[in-house]
Amino acid sequence: MPRIVVNGFVVRVFTDDHSPAHVHVFRGGAELRIYLRGSRLPEDVHGRMNAADRRRAMKIVAMHKQQLIIMWRRYHP
Repeated sequence: MPRIVVNGFVVRVFTDDHSPAHVHVFRGGAELRIYLRGSRLPEDVHGRMNAADRRRAMKIVAMHKQQLIIMWRRYHP
């Protein structure tokens, strides 16, 4: 499973996932879905990240957005 690890956050692209393009961010037992395009807000998938971790997760995804889009396209043409 393609992933990026940054400061304890694990950002994953699931190879058998659904559209629209998004990643799953894991931290401290919580999982957050963040969309790579459009204006959809992040969604809690499992547990709840605290506000500071949500902001950090969104910043990490924004900083690696191009790489994550390439990873998404590799598995979801």
